Amino acid sequence: MANRVSHWVTELRRRLRQMLIGPQLLAFAPALSLAAFWFGGETVLIAVALGLPVLVAAIGVDPNKEIPLSGPRAPDRLSLNDLSDRAEAAMALARRSGRNTACLLIAVSGLDRVVAASRDGTRRALLERVRSLLREGDLTAWAADGQIAVLLHPGKLDLNAVQMLAQRLQTALEDALPADRENLHFSAAIGIGMSSRLRAGAGGGALLQAARAALDEAQRAGASGIRAQRRMADPPRRVDAEPLLVGEVLQALETGRIAPWYQPIVDARSADLTGVEALARWLHPTRGVIAPAELLPALDQAGGMERLGEIMLHSACVALQAWDRAGMDIPSVSLNFSEVELRNPRLAEIVSWELDRFGLCGDRLRIEVLESVLLTESDECLVRSINALAELGCGIDLDDFGTGQTGIAALQLVPVHRLKIDRRFVTRIDRDDRQRRLVAALIGLAERMGLETVAEGVESHGEHAVLAQLGCTHLQGYGIARPMPGDQLHDWCRAHAAKLAAIPRIAGANG
Repeated sequence: MANRVSHWVTELRRRLRQMLIGPQLLAFAPALSLAAFWFGGETVLIAVALGLPVLVAAIGVDPNKEIPLSGPRAPDRLSLNDLSDRAEAAMALARRSGRNTACLLIAVSGLDRVVAASRDGTRRALLERVRSLLREGDLTAWAADGQIAVLLHPGKLDLNAVQMLAQRLQTALEDALPADRENLHFSAAIGIGMSSRLRAGAGGGALLQAARAALDEAQRAGASGIRAQRRMADPPRRVDAEPLLVGEVLQALETGRIAPWYQPIVDARSADLTGVEALARWLHPTRGVIAPAELLPALDQAGGMERLGEIMLHSACVALQAWDRAGMDIPSVSLNFSEVELRNPRLAEIVSWELDRFGLCGDRLRIEVLESVLLTESDECLVRSINALAELGCGIDLDDFGTGQTGIAALQLVPVHRLKIDRRFVTRIDRDDRQRRLVAALIGLAERMGLETVAEGVESHGEHAVLAQLGCTHLQGYGIARPMPGDQLHDWCRAHAAKLAAIPRIAGANG
């Protein structure tokens, strides 16, 4: 109850500030005075003239002076109400200047291992490390909930710049801190809230809420996660999964019962193997193989999507190295990264490290991005990650093309190399004229843009033949091969090569 009253009082003060601060005060003061004299005479006029300054003072507003974010004596600690007031001041300054502000909330792990007598000194030392990287006018202090709060003075800030600052802050906080007898080590998870990603008219409370939500997501990713808020226009996604699976899925992930199976992708004309797609499968002890339709919602609800991505990436690199040593010609592995993973600013760094670890070039991996993940109004986090992966040499495939809301606009956001045509457009293409015309248009668009195409869900020889005639580049589906464990792929490749060798080829068929 007390929290609700406190929140109501804070919100009332915020709204009164918005009414009484700035030029609008000059506009309404004469009108209030005239109305007071007209309806109440001199007595009421005097009451209004004296009462208005008292009201302004009571809510803490000086209309001729901005509330500073920081000063010569910046506080080391802030109550939640003080932090809310400073955030409101930052948002007000941003609105008037037409610039952006940001809030970073930093959760430092490891302080509980510091002896109580040294804890205050350690907190001050960590705070000074943060202050050394900030500008004059930026504010940082320990908040009452045990996190370091950073409020950036409004300026020409974009998400990329704030993410780079967050990485520098994280590095500074995680560097060893000398103590009396040992070096102290900490981990820092950081959540970023940006005024530019809030709805118009949002206040300081919304900025803090966005930073807290981002910090929660960063902490779910690990002790050193960095996350930026989702756009406020994005509705939170509700995941419905079977409770029993949710309770078991994380343990299955760590014990190796969830592993990649590989589905071959072939050239549409020659049928030569051009790559494989890694698809997660859960080998459940009582229910058998659990497919992604049940596995992924359970992982999402349990907070295990990023861990799955790490396992799939590592397994794919291990497999590629093993296949190379065995003399198998498998050009690349396609990996599916979720929205949560793509919003990780360190994703490209993680992928680069794994490639280097196994001596692989970037083009051995293809990154599949769902069309629905990309927004028509670009999400900087996603775009930055995908661009960084492309710079590593990874191929970028736009998955489920034609089924989302972004459509062609998605091709303007990131460097796409292939379009994956969804299986709903492929089914019955050899018997449905409208289906055939639609796929022909998609393939024609890709050709004009210099992109390759992959048709998913190919199940019959007729579909294979029509897609090849239309100029589709690659095919994938049960009609080619079902997903299989990595140790079965060698036998499939040998059998597939023997089958192709037995088929007479017309000269130039590969051209």
